[in-house]
Amino acid sequence: MSCSSSELAILGKLVRNTKILEAAKEEIETNFLHIAALRKQLAYVHGNKFSQEHRLSYARTIVMNLVEGFINVLHGINPHHEYLQLLNGANFNTWITEEQAALFNSILQMQEFQDRLASRSLSTIHVQDCWFAFIEEFRNYPAWGGQNWIPSVQDCVRARARTSGVIKETISVDKINISIVDVGGQRSERRKWLHMFEDVLAVIYVAAISEYDQVLFEDGRKIA
Repeated sequence: MSCSSSELAILGKLVRNTKILEAAKEEIETNFLHIAALRKQLAYVHGNKFSQEHRLSYARTIVMNLVEGFINVLHGINPHHEYLQLLNGANFNTWITEEQAALFNSILQMQEFQDRLASRSLSTIHVQDCWFAFIEEFRNYPAWGGQNWIPSVQDCVRARARTSGVIKETISVDKINISIVDVGGQRSERRKWLHMFEDVLAVIYVAAISEYDQVLFEDGRKIA
C-alpha cells in the first residue's frame, strides 16, 4: 500500500519531531535506544502523557530490571554465589525495602562484581542497558526506589519488559491517527509478524548501538 503525499509529510514530521530527536539523542548517548523506548517516546510526545498512575504501574518492572541485572552478573561470576540465593529468595514489589537496598549496596561493593562490570564480557550475560541508569538513580535511595517513590517519565521509557504478543499504541499527528505496533523479537514471537503488515505505511528499523556484540537470548553462540 503506497503513501499519499500528505501521509508521507506526516510521517516525515513524526520522525523529524524535535522532542523525539532530543529524546533519542539522549538515549543514544547513554546507550538506551530500543524499539520499545522509541514507542514509549512517541506515545509520550504525541499520545497520552504519562500520568502518575501510569508511571506507578512501571515501578515493579523497574525494580525487577535492577534485580535481574544483579542476578545475571552474579551468575556470570559464580552460579552458586550466596548473594544469588538471597536475591532469588527475596520478595520484590513496587519499591525497594531498606533490607533489599542494603543487599544491593553490599553486592555493588564486591570487587569481583566491579571487575565483572568493567570487563568486556557483559554481552554474554544479558545485562540490560537500563540497569546502569537505574543503578545511578539508586544512589539517591530512598528518594528513588523507596516507599514513596514515583518513577519519572524517563524511568518508564528506560524500563525493559520482554515484548510478548503485540503491543499497539495510537498517536495523533495533525489530526491523523497513526498506529505503532511493537512485536516481540524472540524466535517464538516471529510467526506473529506476518499478520501485522496489512495496511502498513512505514517500517521503522531500530538498532541498539550498545548491542553490536550481544548474543541471542535463545542461543548464546550466535550474535543477535
